[in-house]
Amino acid sequence: MNVYLYKIEYDLMQAEEQRLLASLPAFRREKAEKLINQKARYESMAAALLVRKVLGLSEEEFQSCREEKGPMGKPLLYGADEKKLPLFNISHSVGYLALAISNQEDMPVGIDLETKDDKELRVSRRMFTQMEYEWIQNAANPQKEFRRVWTEKESFLKCTGQGISVKLSSFHVNRDSGKVESDGYTFQDSPFGKEYFVKTFFAEDESFAMSVCCQKKDFTFKMREVNSLFS
Repeated sequence: MNVYLYKIEYDLMQAEEQRLLASLPAFRREKAEKLINQKARYESMAAALLVRKVLGLSEEEFQSCREEKGPMGKPLLYGADEKKLPLFNISHSVGYLALAISNQEDMPVGIDLETKDDKELRVSRRMFTQMEYEWIQNAANPQKEFRRVWTEKESFLKCTGQGISVKLSSFHVNRDSGKVESDGYTFQDSPFGKEYFVKTFFAEDESFAMSVCCQKKDFTFKMREVNSLFS
């Protein structure tokens, strides 16, 4: 699996906004144009352009792509020849975009990147399992551990496509195996299968955590930084 990290070039997005919008497939352009908030619009545009760049599509090939909704509303992207493109998932937080590309056909992937803190641990106490709350409370760096737990959970829910319909306290990730385990969650409700595994990456300065989830136990991912979408 390949994972790409990109720091959004907001100034260049602003300077090239109309040209970049015109380069997007119609479904993606319409989505971006509906966003009134300028920053959110640039993030939406950047996400689409990052997908195009890492998939190696020309502008013409990208414009001819179409999107369908798969199980649980997860997007499926098709090229001009109606060939389904690799499954992917995107996350963004405070100026960063993270993109995970599955390297197996029909194997879903989820990714989440987070920079936020839970300084008084209110979110952790209210939304996580008691065991996870204690992990965070007793950690040498509680905020780092909070971001680990948060992104683990979000990456799993993005992998299944279930989102906020699932309580965050209904499952946890085993610290030894990386396997998602139930605390009341019913895996039969998942549209893709019963086993999921998560791996987490931290920035060198520990400013963010990023977790990736898929159904392969011993999966590995290569982290690649994308310096610019304009070169």
